[in-house]
Amino acid sequence: MLKLRLLAIVSLSLFLTGCLTTPKFLPDDYKGPTATIADSSKNFIEAGLFKPAKAEFFYADRIDGKYIQDIRSKTASRYDGQGSYFKPVPHKRRVPTKAITVSLVGQTFFSAPISTLFNKTYEVRGEVKFKPVAGQRYVVRGRLGDDYSAVWIETAGGRVVGKKVVKKK
Repeated sequence: MLKLRLLAIVSLSLFLTGCLTTPKFLPDDYKGPTATIADSSKNFIEAGLFKPAKAEFFYADRIDGKYIQDIRSKTASRYDGQGSYFKPVPHKRRVPTKAITVSLVGQTFFSAPISTLFNKTYEVRGEVKFKPVAGQRYVVRGRLGDDYSAVWIETAGGRVVGKKVVKKK
């Protein structure tokens, strides 16, 4: 029961912090070479009668220790106050082509944070170091499940870069 309460408090605080404006990692006028890292979602289920909307989000929430905007915070702030309705709001960011440390998160996202008390949720998080290549597009991907959850960065062609962050039961 304590675990459920803690999960609800953490989820609510994550939801509420999503309402804050998070600065971009690179300013719009940055002139150096860049790559792009996009967040992703899957298994989206629309809200129904007595059932909140739900999705799995895989995203970068920090680069080199600096918090950045992500799919979770963008979705939460876009649909704030709309009850149990939401659709994932795509998000990507430019990054410099130098070695960086990216904090990755894979988690179950519900339209109403209280839903974490009554539904199965998953979360995996950790850091990956890699050096983006100029002009390359990367995507944060993952898998969430009872026995195995993981989050990683891959090229647009599907090749994993860096390491996978893995959580096993």
